[in-house]
Amino acid sequence: MNLVRWAQPVLVAVGAVVLPLSAQLNAWADERNDLVRDGAKTAATASYALARDGESLLADGGDTGLRVTVDGDLATAGHVAVLVPGVDTDAAQFDAPESLTDRDGQPIDWWKTMPGWARSLRLAAAESAPGGFDDLAVVAWLGYRPPAAWAGATAGAMEQGAANLVAFEQFLNQARPDAEVTWVCHSYGSLVCAAALVEVDPDALVLVGSPGVGVAKASQLSTEAPVWAGQTGKDLIGLVQLTGIFGGAFGVLPASEDFGAQSLPCDSLDGHSGYFRPGSSQVRAMGRIVMGSPAAAAGESS
Repeated sequence: MNLVRWAQPVLVAVGAVVLPLSAQLNAWADERNDLVRDGAKTAATASYALARDGESLLADGGDTGLRVTVDGDLATAGHVAVLVPGVDTDAAQFDAPESLTDRDGQPIDWWKTMPGWARSLRLAAAESAPGGFDDLAVVAWLGYRPPAAWAGATAGAMEQGAANLVAFEQFLNQARPDAEVTWVCHSYGSLVCAAALVEVDPDALVLVGSPGVGVAKASQLSTEAPVWAGQTGKDLIGLVQLTGIFGGAFGVLPASEDFGAQSLPCDSLDGHSGYFRPGSSQVRAMGRIVMGSPAAAAGESS
């Protein structure tokens, strides 16, 4: 009896926290699924223009927190990769990468910043195809403001990102209609990509470190493009699926066999931030995909 009396206030306290959280996560899940199914309802808040290597592709001042730069010659490259980031990515990765530190205060490796992602992917493309470095332009696309953390993430950032990514793809279609475009979407960025697919379609789609894209199967995404997905063994992104206990899961993990995407080989030991480590199997495979050699990517094993 004493145990019952002790447990009752505890259960009440837990319920006071869990029930509002459950309602919040269910609301977020509903918004997310609507965006994946129907696309963003808001107008784009960013516009774009061709720029030289390393310069901004943003056509106006706009949101000072956005950064969209290109590594390579976007005006002539036959292949274009668009890197769409997720949670906790901000302008500091572009403006002051040398000052970035991890949670232990150690400097962050150059290839863990968005401009570093772009350079690492171009170097991988150079290994995969003759002239690959010169024939690939990689866009580091921070065209929205990602959430600062998974806790408290809402569909608002996803909707802004989807609208601006649609506008960017439309810009590419007009400026470079003959180029082959691959989206490489990381983490929460994969949700942004999934919502943008309702209105525009890249030539290939790569999902890395994705928590899910709001659907159970790759075939349910609004795209005709081949879909690739991968997750490193030390990436703990799957833990966000625990929110499914309260109704807030993100759908099937894209890297799982059940999702039905083509498998991207991954061997990095860097967890969620390690997808662009130079020389890793996943960045070499992505280099082959963006250069139009997906069969070679599928055979990559080391």
